[in-house]
Amino acid sequence: MDSQNPIPLPKKRQTRTLVFGIRLTHQERETIRAFARQINFPASEMARHFVLQAVAYHSARLTEKGGADAAQS
Repeated sequence: MDSQNPIPLPKKRQTRTLVFGIRLTHQERETIRAFARQINFPASEMARHFVLQAVAYHSARLTEKGGADAAQS
């Protein structure tokens, strides 16, 4: 990930069979849907991509800082 855009936009679809549910407010859901429409991507696929990118980013930071104790700082 580069420093200018730490979370790149999604590229292609993969077949998936498992479901991971999260609760959202109506406003949060609409915010996600609106952005997905802007980039012409399915909202669930875009959300999945960004969640996985955020996990990768923060996992790398934890590794660099020395583990879970660094997450609290």
